Amino acid sequence: MMMVVVAVVVVVKAVVMMVVEVVVVAVVMVVVVAVVVVAVVVAVVVVAVVVAVVVVAVVMVVVVAVVMVVVVAVVMVVVVVVVMVVVVAVVMVAVVMVVVVAVTDQVKARKSFLVSVVYVVLPNRLERWDFTHTFDYSPFCFALAKPVQKPSWLSCYYPLSHQVWIGIFISALVVCGTLVQITGSDMWRSQYGQLNTGAVVMEVLGSLLGQGLYGRLSTSRSNHMLVASWLVFGVVVSTGYRGSLIASLTLPRQPPRPETVEELVTAVER
Repeated sequence: MMMVVVAVVVVVKAVVMMVVEVVVVAVVMVVVVAVVVVAVVVAVVVVAVVVAVVVVAVVMVVVVAVVMVVVVAVVMVVVVVVVMVVVVAVVMVAVVMVVVVAVTDQVKARKSFLVSVVYVVLPNRLERWDFTHTFDYSPFCFALAKPVQKPSWLSCYYPLSHQVWIGIFISALVVCGTLVQITGSDMWRSQYGQLNTGAVVMEVLGSLLGQGLYGRLSTSRSNHMLVASWLVFGVVVSTGYRGSLIASLTLPRQPPRPETVEELVTAVER
């Protein structure tokens, strides 16, 4: 019996030792794996930081290089422009001096007796040259206020001239008077009935505004030609007026400005 107990104890002890060894090995492996993972993560982070630093450094170098190139280019352009201006100025001065010397040499050689050169009157020049009277340049100018555009509420009137409006008014009066005389006759009344003066005027003015006739004026053969002529006249006038009105509203007409002395005097006198 004792032998059995001892054997069981030995077996249990062996099993416990094996379990402990397995647990220890597992813990060690877990620790090793964790250390490896941490090392890998740290390595990745370090590599990422190094790459970021390198990229930032490269970008900074590129930016500095571009800025330097731009600055150098601007400086070169400025230098070239300044040099060109100086060269042009020197050339112009040299040309003027050559011309002046050539002209004065003509006088010295008695080939010319006049020199149209602006010289400063100096005592040493008076010994060799006779200067004419000097004239001061006095540029005069006249200033007037800019013409003001006509009021916008008059835009409906300005597309046509005064003469055209007067002609339209007189034509409308003549046509209205003629139609009133025709419609007021006894023959008209007996055949077509009474038509008052207001209706005739409304028919005539309505045709100018693009409105159709009601048919009462065109029932008589005696005024067919008159009504037809007035309709053609109304179509022409209304079409021209609409076109001129659209043009004047789209591009307002600027009032005329005085361009000559006569126009200036006329504008001031008004």
